[in-house]
Amino acid sequence: MSESRQPVPVRCWRQQVVIPTYPIPPADPNPFTDRLALEKKDITYNAIFLENEFIQLMILPELGGRTHAGLDKTNHYDFFYRQHVIKPALVGLLGPWISGGVEFNWPQHRRPSTFMPVHTSIEEHSGGARTVWLGEHEPMQRMKGMVGVHLEPGKALVEVRVRLFNRTPLPHTFLWWANAAVRVHDHKLQAGLVHTSNHHVAPGKKLWTWGNAEFGHAWDRNLTDEDGPYIELMAGAYTDNQPDFSWLQPYETRTFSQYWYPIQKIGPAKNANTEAAVNLEFEAGHAHIGVCVTAPRTVHVLLTANGQPLLDETLDLAPGQPFTRTIATSANPAAHRLSVLDADGKEFIAYQPETPVDRPLPEPPSPHVIESVEELYLTGLHLEQYRHATRSSESYWLEGLAREPNDSRFNNAMGMTYLRRGLFAEAEDHFARAVRRLTFRNPNPYDGEPLYNLGLARLYQGKTDEAYDAFHKCVWNQAWQSAGYYAQAAISIRRGNPRLAQEQVELSLLTNGANLSARALKASLLRRLNSIDAAQAVIDDTLALDPLCFRMKAEQFLLSRTTEALRAFVAALDGDIQTLLDVAFDLAWSGMRGDAYDLLQAFRRQAQFEQPMLWYTLSWLAAWLGHKRASRQYAAKAEAASPLYCFPARLEEMLVLEDAIERNPRAARAHYYLGNLYYDKRRYHDAIRCWRRSVALDSGFSIPLRNLGIAEFNVLHNPEAADQMYRRAFAANPADARLLFEWDQLRKRACLASPPERLRQLQAHPQLVAQRDDLTVEFITLLNQDGQSHAALEHLRSRRFNPWEGGEGLVSAQYVHAHRTLGMQALATKNPAQAMQHFEAARHYPWSLGEGKHLLTLERDLDYFTGLAAHRLGDAEHAQQYFHAAAAPLPELGMHSYFQAQAMQALGNRQAARAVFSSLSEYAQRLAVTEPSIDYFAASLPNMLLFDDDLAKRNRIESLLLSALASHGLGDTQTAILQLRQLLAEDPNHIFAAQMLFWIESAAQVDSKPSPA
Repeated sequence: MSESRQPVPVRCWRQQVVIPTYPIPPADPNPFTDRLALEKKDITYNAIFLENEFIQLMILPELGGRTHAGLDKTNHYDFFYRQHVIKPALVGLLGPWISGGVEFNWPQHRRPSTFMPVHTSIEEHSGGARTVWLGEHEPMQRMKGMVGVHLEPGKALVEVRVRLFNRTPLPHTFLWWANAAVRVHDHKLQAGLVHTSNHHVAPGKKLWTWGNAEFGHAWDRNLTDEDGPYIELMAGAYTDNQPDFSWLQPYETRTFSQYWYPIQKIGPAKNANTEAAVNLEFEAGHAHIGVCVTAPRTVHVLLTANGQPLLDETLDLAPGQPFTRTIATSANPAAHRLSVLDADGKEFIAYQPETPVDRPLPEPPSPHVIESVEELYLTGLHLEQYRHATRSSESYWLEGLAREPNDSRFNNAMGMTYLRRGLFAEAEDHFARAVRRLTFRNPNPYDGEPLYNLGLARLYQGKTDEAYDAFHKCVWNQAWQSAGYYAQAAISIRRGNPRLAQEQVELSLLTNGANLSARALKASLLRRLNSIDAAQAVIDDTLALDPLCFRMKAEQFLLSRTTEALRAFVAALDGDIQTLLDVAFDLAWSGMRGDAYDLLQAFRRQAQFEQPMLWYTLSWLAAWLGHKRASRQYAAKAEAASPLYCFPARLEEMLVLEDAIERNPRAARAHYYLGNLYYDKRRYHDAIRCWRRSVALDSGFSIPLRNLGIAEFNVLHNPEAADQMYRRAFAANPADARLLFEWDQLRKRACLASPPERLRQLQAHPQLVAQRDDLTVEFITLLNQDGQSHAALEHLRSRRFNPWEGGEGLVSAQYVHAHRTLGMQALATKNPAQAMQHFEAARHYPWSLGEGKHLLTLERDLDYFTGLAAHRLGDAEHAQQYFHAAAAPLPELGMHSYFQAQAMQALGNRQAARAVFSSLSEYAQRLAVTEPSIDYFAASLPNMLLFDDDLAKRNRIESLLLSALASHGLGDTQTAILQLRQLLAEDPNHIFAAQMLFWIESAAQVDSKPSPA
């Protein structure tokens, strides 16, 4: 550059900001949030700002560590979509989710903790750079994730440094996606955003939008007041596509970086790296060239066509000062190459057009039809890795074992399934079989994983000697040395041999220096061996590597035992009881149970850490240490503590609760918590046993009764018993609106009550109905079924609904149904003008529904009925228009085919209509004998199912409906009526079938097929 400036150090500061916010109510005890506020108020957030010459960032740690705003100071443009209001919608796994800024998702998409606070630390670097670290122990597998938002002086470049640490002894899968929101239509402002990263590590990219139509506009309203539409630019690491998961081995750390920076005036970038973004596009014999840089520099821009230069220019660029040029060219676009070189002539970015390639992904077949045992194993491994929602890896493992009972791969996989469920003896058996197969010719197997897993299964059972032997053997394989030596060290500590443990932990760190658990254990051992200075050095070095390592922060307290150190640790945790328990279990697992006890005891008077599992764990540790009186006292505290939001999920918590029950078989709450944990681990019958014992000891607690209701239906397949459990649960807590909703859904699903009976029950509890959208929608549905469509519309207009993403359509379906019913009734009573009004109203959803009409919404029913109304009004022109709209081709056969064919008949195309009705009839017959399944590639289930769906029944009902419609269309009205009555006998809640039965039976059928106009 002709003029140089000394970069100014990056500024970083904490500041309170006030943002209008729709606050979320307390989470349901179950424990997700399914209700949202309708009024906003000003709320103060503790923000962190990061700023250099070109960029200013605002980070909100209280909202998942989201980078809320990114300002390009060169043109005062928010290059991240900035929300000026915090307006959650029901999009996240636990409910609330907001749009805007950059959201970091892991270990599952739509990160469960997206609306939870994260821990923070600010790091200063030599040279003036700053990093804001944001960290959490994620709530699913308790792995540790960190994001460091990094800014350097003199660069318009936001770097996100990611550290993912599996702090558990088990392997887990994960995905990591950053979701950056950007404004749409900003081509007119000639400003935008670029994402880049190492494409070998982070190839995954996805662009997503709600869409520029009624459906998308409704979601815009749900998520913002005035900021309008946006687009999500998603970027993943260790992933090619958004559903992709990768493995994170025990104590493994993954590190990578992703980058964002603003661009100006160049148009959409075609290639980018951390130094520059370039654009090359063609229009009407001209090439448009654009180059943006992330730091001031001299560049040489070269454009060639078929190897011949078209542009060759050297110039000075800086952030906010891009290069753009348009030149004439007659060559094929693919023949052009744009190259940007530095002052020394070295190319640092280039672009040449290329052709994309599609790669189809087939659905894996069922286990029994797979011929190859290897394919069977790999398919199961794929399902396990991708956490598939509707397909089970276990069925593939079991099929493999049925064919090859001693296969090492299937035994290791099935052993891991049992290990994750806390069935340690069963797991040990499978791991032992795997080891026997691997060593039947050679005592030194190529793969040490089954030996390591065998050690874990034995260690969890207290078989420390046998576990030690397995861990010693697994470290003969380098891949398992860090985890294996760490486990050996833990056993050596339990045996009272800290010096041997010290040697083993050094060996663990030799192959994995980033193993934070081994680092912490090293500090613990040095402290125990009274090497205080050395222990402090390990603590300091580790906190420099990871300033949010709470295991090491705990070690700092245990080293000094001072009030100041405790206060610092309490302040750093900021009320995070789960991370405290993580640290305590880490200490206990590694043989430091006394230290774990001392740590938790130090927190026993901290009110913000009052939680049953703290007391149960203290009781467990006290019993192990021989403090029997203290153990009983802590157990009593645990039983008396509030159960709200207490959901133990760790294997260690399973051991703690089993121990609590063994020492006190009358511990009602311990049975309840353990039942929840067992059910989560798919140990359904063990869960039922625990809940039944809990209820026998305390029949006034509604939740175990409710849980038994779910289990009676889903596991024991006894709907009547499930109904009784819900009846008792609701009697125990008649103020629980969710209980009423679930009970009603059970009675609906199992046909335990008629629609009028269900309506009367909901009418008896209007305050509970008003608390919940889903209960209100069910109430409105029952009003529609009861012929009270006007009342249904009143309720729909008087309430503001909050739909779930993926569950859209429930509210609008009742709105459409009510108007369609009233329109059909008007037709039947010879009032076509009124019918026309209702059919037209059904097409336009009021904002209060919270839903917009999707572009793919089919309205052939409304088109057909509107055509009938127009015909009866004598408006032949409009009747023709609507009949033609109804008769247009459909993407597939279904209920709308009936209205399509009826419209064809109204237009005089009887042969075409009969062909459609015949095809619909044949399709219904095929459907009836088709084995039903949920779409393998479905992004979400069709409903938020609490009670298992009967796919066979649903399939049977659907085929009956289509067959009835086809029968009516083919002139067999009596068969159609019989089939619809048969359907309603099996499913009296099928509101559309009841509506069609009314239509077919009503007087409207006499003239429902007008002569051609």
